[in-house]
Amino acid sequence: MNRISYVVAIVCLFLVATVVSGQNVTPTRDTVVSGFFAYSDKELGNSTSLSRLHHVDLIEGITYCIGLESTEFNTSMLIEDLEGNFLAMDTHDSSISPGCIVFRVPATASYRLIASVSLPIRESYYRITMYELPSLFALVAELTPTDPLNDDSHERFYDVPLIAGLRYVIDMSSRDFDACLKVMTIENDIVAVEYACDSVRGARIVFTAPATEVVRLVATSATPYAVGTFRLNVCECD
Repeated sequence: MNRISYVVAIVCLFLVATVVSGQNVTPTRDTVVSGFFAYSDKELGNSTSLSRLHHVDLIEGITYCIGLESTEFNTSMLIEDLEGNFLAMDTHDSSISPGCIVFRVPATASYRLIASVSLPIRESYYRITMYELPSLFALVAELTPTDPLNDDSHERFYDVPLIAGLRYVIDMSSRDFDACLKVMTIENDIVAVEYACDSVRGARIVFTAPATEVVRLVATSATPYAVGTFRLNVCECD
């Protein structure tokens, strides 16, 4: 390693140590956290991967795009809460962008952001970028017994204008029932359906608008006759 590379490595290691020691990062547009993977055979032991921990402060209801770039191909990233409960991983959003997590925050808090790399490697630099996705449509509403029924599930309808060729992340979540989200044309033809895959992320549809037009979002439940509060959010991800 030449002198310049050695200095860069020391700076990156200092950045990692600063974050891991408990100094949190609050993401803004193009916030960057840099890091460095390196190990010696003595330190490795029986491990098959290396991980670096960062803490980030995130705000409830906001959708963040968190991307991982690395000089190695075998890196990955995940998000946990402070108790270590798994929340999201970059492979979940491969349809949006490789190495990217689109994370809608369930509660304002600090979260654990973990970057990992599979061995064998000797050294690898990585960079994490975090920024807020603009919300085009967001609401908190409630399914009630007076809402219309379809196949024994109550429904609510919302018309949203989209632009041709752009990709949108459409999220629906609820703590009261298993969310079900549909995208329909104004003529009521269904073009996409998704059920809640977990309690944090809820139901998510990544949708590329085929034309500049108004689409109809249907907020409903996967459980017959279920009612309760839900969140619905549309972000542009291009």
